[in-house]
Amino acid sequence: FEANGPNGPNGSNGSMCGAAEGWGGEVEAICAQVQRHQRSSREAESSTRIALEYGNTIKASGTSTKTTYVSFVKVVGRLTSKEIRGKSGLSAAACIQRCEYNINPGYDKPTAVVTSANAKGLYQFEYAMGRTFPCIMKIVFKPESGIPPLVLNYYVDDQAVRRRVVIQLPGPKAGAGVGGGGGGGGAVAPRRATATKGKGVALEVDPPVNMWVRLGGSEGPAVLPVYASVPLPPT
Repeated sequence: FEANGPNGPNGSNGSMCGAAEGWGGEVEAICAQVQRHQRSSREAESSTRIALEYGNTIKASGTSTKTTYVSFVKVVGRLTSKEIRGKSGLSAAACIQRCEYNINPGYDKPTAVVTSANAKGLYQFEYAMGRTFPCIMKIVFKPESGIPPLVLNYYVDDQAVRRRVVIQLPGPKAGAGVGGGGGGGGAVAPRRATATKGKGVALEVDPPVNMWVRLGGSEGPAVLPVYASVPLPPT
């Protein structure tokens, strides 16, 4: 579908997809996917973003009735914009000030506060229990990074879980429209984020899902679930 090149006779940004209408549902679906990818690529090149990985692992706790659940958050450096480091003077991983873990959502006080990453770059929290439980993760970024706090309403799992959240910061072309039409944001569903002044952005990640969060919109954060069933590449 790209055989005509950037200035091909069919127009439509150098793609034959502009002439796909009426070719049949399968071809039109392929063209729609190609166009979404093109829009996503243009937006990625013109925006600043930070990628986080979250989830939990499990290990034996030393007793027959309990399992140790290790919840974690880390920055995926290779998927994080160089501008994050350039603007803040920090490495991507050092943008995090602290991670708060709360297994009692009815109380504001966190169960644990982690202020530094381990040798693998993980801000992690261990807790042994005889069943799974909620584990709210609040990531607080350093003020100079310009990133609002992120709250992940998570529930630990009896199997290892690893998902990602990409936060796209406001930029001159941040509204270019991933997954939608032309210049608008298009349909963004389901909406799984809330923004509260002073508290940042909260995401519902139970069940866990990969997400792309676009900040700076007039209607609050826009959230795009990203193919949660696709295995993640190694980090």
